[in-house]
Amino acid sequence: MKSFRLATAVAIAALSSVVSAEVITIPGMLDPQYVSIDSPAPALLSYDEFDPSLGTLDSVDISFTGMATIRSQTEVNLQNSGLFLFPEPYTASVNLSLGFESISRGFETTLDSVIPLTVVANGEGDIATTIMPFSFSFTIDQDQDYGVPVLVDPDGSGSASAMAISASLADFQPFDPLITGLPIYTYFTASTLSFDPRITPFITTLSGSMQVNYWYTQEIEVAPVPLPAAAWLFGSGLLGLVGVAGRNKTT
Repeated sequence: MKSFRLATAVAIAALSSVVSAEVITIPGMLDPQYVSIDSPAPALLSYDEFDPSLGTLDSVDISFTGMATIRSQTEVNLQNSGLFLFPEPYTASVNLSLGFESISRGFETTLDSVIPLTVVANGEGDIATTIMPFSFSFTIDQDQDYGVPVLVDPDGSGSASAMAISASLADFQPFDPLITGLPIYTYFTASTLSFDPRITPFITTLSGSMQVNYWYTQEIEVAPVPLPAAAWLFGSGLLGLVGVAGRNKTT
């Protein structure tokens, strides 16, 4: 009788066995946002703040790819050639500085061209157009030493120089945890400086795209499930009971 009760208890315990609930951590999840740029500078960009329901924010990657078109107005520069006066062709240098300045958060960056851009001009009233491709990116995380310039030249063109970053993950977190997904408004600015008094840049158009990648860690709770082995244990327990009962009958 004791053996029967013991085997029955073992079988019942096996059937009631479950896997305890556990939390699985999945780091490095990606939530990208895309913003198009095609307007005179400054261009107003808008992207949503990080959504805490996705997990814990680890870092933010921001990438720019595009073109900056500089239009310049030239002043008169006449050359005396006999009886005729005509504009003298010349070249001038222009420096371009790009900025990413948030108007709703404390985030900002600056980026200057390494090599001055060359503008070809002909004379009074001439409009010269110079195009500079740009492509750069940076990452904001808890370990970054903000305020220290970062050397950037991702495409090897030499068109980007030291970039000063002033930002933190808090700039991308919601103001109110109960109201998430609000837009973050940021200006993408461009300023030009002419090294030649005969030429004056008067408009800069930005075109291209920006990608904001939110990297976060997600925790998923796995629900408890019955152990498949419980059925095998129950079967073996029943076989044991049959064996015990058979031995009792023979004795």
